[in-house]
Amino acid sequence: MSDRPVIKRRITVSQFLEKYASEEELKGALAALGKPVKGKKAAQIHRLLKASKNRSPGETLEIVGESSLRQACADYDLVTEGSRRDIVDRMMLNVIGGREMLNVKKMIAITVVVILVVSVVFIAITLLDVAGYNAKGSETLVPTGIPLGKAMVVYDPGLSGLGSQAARVTAEQLRDQGYVVELAGVSSDAARNLSGCSILIVGGPMYGGHVASSMEEYIKGLSPPNGLKMGVFTTTGSNTFSEDALKTLQEQIDSITEGICLNQSAEVSLILTDQVDKNCADLISAVLN
Repeated sequence: MSDRPVIKRRITVSQFLEKYASEEELKGALAALGKPVKGKKAAQIHRLLKASKNRSPGETLEIVGESSLRQACADYDLVTEGSRRDIVDRMMLNVIGGREMLNVKKMIAITVVVILVVSVVFIAITLLDVAGYNAKGSETLVPTGIPLGKAMVVYDPGLSGLGSQAARVTAEQLRDQGYVVELAGVSSDAARNLSGCSILIVGGPMYGGHVASSMEEYIKGLSPPNGLKMGVFTTTGSNTFSEDALKTLQEQIDSITEGICLNQSAEVSLILTDQVDKNCADLISAVLN
């Protein structure tokens, strides 16, 4: 005998049980699953298949007696020696088919398609920076008392929304220090009006180790007023500080701002998920000082 059978029509697990499994084997399988063993063979098969609905065809075969498995292999001119696992694998490869195998293949195909679709959508959203280019809202935060000046906080919310969260914290902290703050999405009209601003903070996510494209385009298009102080933050979705990531960010911002007339280099900061308030405060302090 060999592992290659003569051509015979494949059978379903149900057909296999009807043809090859003895009532004693069915009782043993049902008992192993903690199910009642009484009843005629048809009822036992129905009960076994119902109890195994969350199992694969191969897993269902593994709880059936070896004698029926070996007999099926013999009928299909397959090698009958080996462990129960070997025999089941041989059965799945050469004997079992029909609806059960189609369902398994269908589920595999659906899973692959879902993974591909999710991956494509995620890559598209990341590369195209959909969140950033749709950030068009703005609002003005006014301090109590006489304002010290005007500040602009521009943000790309990112996929998680942490960019907009950190931007709001930054804007509120600047307001509390006495500044009139314009909190604006990176694609808003308000973000481009820096008239009277002495402070500009730009923030958003990093994708693939690079600042979001919406942020880069915004900064490159700036015509900053004289004396503007600038800071840039990025969200990484992590609560662990990385010196290398901060260095990479500084290098990128220095390169992006190379053609912009700033009195001093832009300050940079990484926003950690569990230290948003502190990181924002540290960036503001660095920019003001």
